[in-house]
Amino acid sequence: MSVSLNAAIKLAFTQTNTYKGVTTTSTPTVATSFQQGTGEAANTQDQLWLHIGRTLVASASEELDLAAGLVDGFGTTLTFVKIKGLWIRNTNTAAGDTLAIGGSAANAFLLFDSATDIYTLGPGGLFLINEPSLAGKAVTAATGDLLKLTETGAANTCTFDVCIWGTSA
Repeated sequence: MSVSLNAAIKLAFTQTNTYKGVTTTSTPTVATSFQQGTGEAANTQDQLWLHIGRTLVASASEELDLAAGLVDGFGTTLTFVKIKGLWIRNTNTAAGDTLAIGGSAANAFLLFDSATDIYTLGPGGLFLINEPSLAGKAVTAATGDLLKLTETGAANTCTFDVCIWGTSA
């Protein structure tokens, strides 16, 4: 399968301050872009899994099996060996609509330094990791391949988008 990526991220801020009757404005900008081709080397990927509008009901969780547990839009079962990138966007905006990323009790994909580490993504939040190196983030079938996602709002439902890209070798 051929998978290429072209991404651009730009943060443009406007800061305004009035001091002694004088208003000053600053407009700092930070930007980056990256491109990745098809393959299994650095700056490449050959697998893509995308799910828009995924939903977890109150206090529910799921574990995405990165080694032969996901099926792409063409019906192909994906077996990631390296994760090169992960995008998770919480599309809910109400207070309490939170999504925990990580923390599988067993066979955890080591997104963070420890299997028990969790990042809580609040309403409207975006979580993005890009690991274009040859090593990426290793997926180990049967021992390190589960990415846990949990709705942590207790009385809410969380809707989110997930995009995972990586290599099969």
